Amino acid sequence: MKIVIGEYQQNDWKQIVSLMSEFGAYLEKIDNMHKTQFKGGGAKYFTEKMLKEAREEQGKVYVAHIKDRLIGFIGGYIGSQDKEEQMEAIQTKPGIINELYVAPQYRSKGIGKRLLAKLEDYFKSQACDIARLDVFAPNKLARQFYALQGYKERSLIIMKPLK
Repeated sequence: MKIVIGEYQQNDWKQIVSLMSEFGAYLEKIDNMHKTQFKGGGAKYFTEKMLKEAREEQGKVYVAHIKDRLIGFIGGYIGSQDKEEQMEAIQTKPGIINELYVAPQYRSKGIGKRLLAKLEDYFKSQACDIARLDVFAPNKLARQFYALQGYKERSLIIMKPLK
């Protein structure tokens, strides 16, 4: 099984949207508060958002293929600190990872690790000094994966349903 990692091409669009749809369904399923719902067109919206941020913010989208089948993707862009961050944190040039997904049947084969390393290498080439991302708290598999890659939790958003 030869896995090829490369930059996003326009002909990858439909397959990324399909994987993004799988990703949304997975997030809905693991949401223990039942507040996640990907509405019709959500997969297309989030795919276009990832591509737009990469285009407009010096980012990249990389894909993993086996032959003609797209099995995973990662997207990210070069970020900046907002005024509030500048007031409370040491100045950084962050590389922001906005999406990473590998189809379930291809997980634990090093594909996510390779995609992440490819984007991190790009961030380093752009003089970023950190890579940053948000992880959905109930997504324990993703949190474990990122911890194994050296990522550390820095902030948490907590919520309580008010009925």
